[in-house]
Amino acid sequence: MNNDVLHFQPDDVSPMYGVTLGWVATPGDAAVGQDLRVELTGHGFETSDSRTGVVAPAVYWDYLGIDGTGYKDDVPSPGTSRSFDLESRYRYFDVGALVRTDIPLSVLDAVLTPSVGLQIHRLREHTSMAFVSDGSRWNRIREDVETWYGGGTLGAQLAVPILPGLSLHAGGTAWLSYVNSDYEGRQSFLSVPGRASEFDELQDFAFRGTGSAGVTASHGPFSLSVTGGIAFWDRAPRVRHPEANPIGAMYNSITQTDPAELTFSEMTNYFAGVTLSVRLP
Repeated sequence: MNNDVLHFQPDDVSPMYGVTLGWVATPGDAAVGQDLRVELTGHGFETSDSRTGVVAPAVYWDYLGIDGTGYKDDVPSPGTSRSFDLESRYRYFDVGALVRTDIPLSVLDAVLTPSVGLQIHRLREHTSMAFVSDGSRWNRIREDVETWYGGGTLGAQLAVPILPGLSLHAGGTAWLSYVNSDYEGRQSFLSVPGRASEFDELQDFAFRGTGSAGVTASHGPFSLSVTGGIAFWDRAPRVRHPEANPIGAMYNSITQTDPAELTFSEMTNYFAGVTLSVRLP
């Protein structure tokens, strides 16, 4: 999630873990390629990031309600020390079912491996923000965004041997899915009774494309692959918050703003990983 509060960009680098279980349906059947197989896959990760910063003193520090009710509170003391604490936490997993087959090519003894399947991805993002003045937390915002993707995927990989037991591979996937994203935000103030809350939901169709390349070493039933690549999403959730007047312009009781809302934006991920495969008899 790209959360635009104070332009906070979380550090999203995290190890991802996964497992694939496969069943070879037709070993060596020339009609459908070699080793037609069904694979069940799953991956997941969890990561978090936090930041503390200092905001320069101003005439007023205005607090806007995330529910679109406009002005909520301000601190009219220019000499106070102001800071903010931000924390983001991400939890992700995906599951899928793929059908693959190997097609030997006459050129360079290469092997083409097309695939087709279904995948479900789930991303849950939590952001906690606290604005502090003279040691008191004047404004607290807690936000959660839960996003589900589900759809079909097509892919292909080309492997070319360069030495006995060693090959280079490159491939890509294209995935069209339905996406549903839910937002829940809650806000509390030190000097104003009650809380502000806001909810939003978005649905759309999304595209995800990946490209990767690497090297695989094989010996008997074992193979070890080192792969790196890029993934592009054209629908990633983003929270857009109420916009404030320039610093120093105080809000009043009749000021209205748009509520916090969900939007979609593009997202690009880079990845690198190691895969160990074992073929059981």
